[in-house]
Amino acid sequence: MFKSVFVVAALTATSLAQNMNQVIDLGSNNFDSYMNWANGGAFVKFYAPWCGFCKKLAQPFAEMASTTGSQESKILIGQVNCDNEKALCQRYKVRGYPTMLYFYNGNANNYIKYNGERDASSLSSYVRSNYASSAQTSESARK
Repeated sequence: MFKSVFVVAALTATSLAQNMNQVIDLGSNNFDSYMNWANGGAFVKFYAPWCGFCKKLAQPFAEMASTTGSQESKILIGQVNCDNEKALCQRYKVRGYPTMLYFYNGNANNYIKYNGERDASSLSSYVRSNYASSAQTSESARK
């Protein structure tokens, strides 16, 4: 039994680590697992497929993910479809679309709302600066 549990855990970790340079679809079935994996931080877009602003943000968000998401740094770039994941969106008090939250060190309870520009460069700079800030805080806590 222990062997089968280990195999399942290894497969889950492998699947979580794949394709971190793209936007990962998150839902109630995988949100907490990805947050646990993303100890480098997570930048999550909460959206509705019918929302015009969300459609306009899709391309810059994907471009940002291709250069910012990282297996090595364990940075997750994800998105939650609020039409399909109402409970998850309520959990984070999403009231408008799109809403973007940065989760420090992948901690699902420690996050900040993004209110900046919506181009790929600005989004990427924001994620990288928060990652650097989180890394410095983590290093200070270890000393």
